[in-house]
Amino acid sequence: MIPFRLRPNLVRLADTLLAAIVLVLFLPTASSLWAQLDAGVDDVGGRARVSAVWRSDKVHVGGQAVLAVVFDIEPNWHIASDADQVVPGDFTPYPTEVAVTSIDPRLNFGEPQYPKAHELPVGGMPDPIAVFDGQAVVYLPVSIAADAIPGQVEVVIQAEYQACDDMTCDFPQTVTATARLTLVSADTAIQTPIDSSPLFTDFDSQAFEAMAGAGHAGIPAAQWPSPDGRKLQVTTVWQNAELRPGGLGVLAVVMDVAPHWH
Repeated sequence: MIPFRLRPNLVRLADTLLAAIVLVLFLPTASSLWAQLDAGVDDVGGRARVSAVWRSDKVHVGGQAVLAVVFDIEPNWHIASDADQVVPGDFTPYPTEVAVTSIDPRLNFGEPQYPKAHELPVGGMPDPIAVFDGQAVVYLPVSIAADAIPGQVEVVIQAEYQACDDMTCDFPQTVTATARLTLVSADTAIQTPIDSSPLFTDFDSQAFEAMAGAGHAGIPAAQWPSPDGRKLQVTTVWQNAELRPGGLGVLAVVMDVAPHWH
């Protein structure tokens, strides 16, 4: 046997050829594996684009406003309805939920108005499920405090949903959207909102009457003079009366100070 040594460039060529042979032999398997991995990866942008739009970008102090949370859902996909419209059955879908994550004392939010869901038969399921598809709009009625200081308010909306098509479901998504509103004094002229805009035609204005009947976010008003003589009354109230495991909530600690004290 005659000993010999391959040149480095020949070694690199041999390695390249060997890698090419392995790739050709296992290409179908590799493609199948990648398809499986890709199917399990949640879509980065989600199947619904969520945005928040005010009916008017300016509102008078002491007035009322409406914030529309818009879900633009991809064709051939749907998201489950809110919890109140879920169809009872053996399968409970992940409900769509809209909440406010930034609390400004100048704003008082009423209960969200979810659109009417429609029932969708799903293969393999004995009962249909209630879903939103296409464009779904959730309305948030807002009242402005009469003593609010004029200026800009930033509101952050959090939306939770799960998108599905006829065969699969993505992982649940939690996304946020930011909307800015300018508060102006009562004597400032602003353009009247166009109520005929298609985005706000389904809003039920009776929501403001319900808010007036419930008072300010359910927080009891301080009674002065205080029965026990104290100058400070402290109350607490949850933003939502119910929370599900793993969810998010906001607890307001309200400090009412007696007149002429600070």
